[in-house]
Amino acid sequence: MPGLITRLTLARRVGVDARTVAKWIEIGLPVAVRGRGGRASLYNVADCERWIADHTAPTASGGLDVAQERAKRERAQAKLAEQAYQIKARTLLPAAEVDKAWTAIATAIRAKLVAVPQAYTDRIMRAALGGRDAMHRALDLLVDEVLGELSTPLDGSEPDAHAPAHEDPA
Repeated sequence: MPGLITRLTLARRVGVDARTVAKWIEIGLPVAVRGRGGRASLYNVADCERWIADHTAPTASGGLDVAQERAKRERAQAKLAEQAYQIKARTLLPAAEVDKAWTAIATAIRAKLVAVPQAYTDRIMRAALGGRDAMHRALDLLVDEVLGELSTPLDGSEPDAHAPAHEDPA
């Protein structure tokens, strides 16, 4: 197969020990044809040279710091595993899902706030007749009621135990 060489030939070509090439294979050096049944694996020279150039960090010996590359790969794999766990546990959500929830929340808040003047005008007028303190109490109760309604989960489940108590100001 033209352009394909063995691990030993690749090692000689790039000037490293064959064990270094074996370590590179562990961290992602491309293998063109996997060896089976006693046959050696084969490597595409151009692909391997490109990979080596991209992944070789200069070290004192001029070669790849395999331990550093392995640690980097293991950190990335651990991060992906943690993210997969968090997605399964529903503690990490896709951005589209978060956007959808925030849009629903903002819509609910806007609708409730727009409805406040129409829904509470009579209460406010009655409270205004009772003076400044009565008006203040009525407004406090109105805010408490609106916040209580907004604290009801969008899915219809029970509201948070910390939601404010609702009282009729009149």
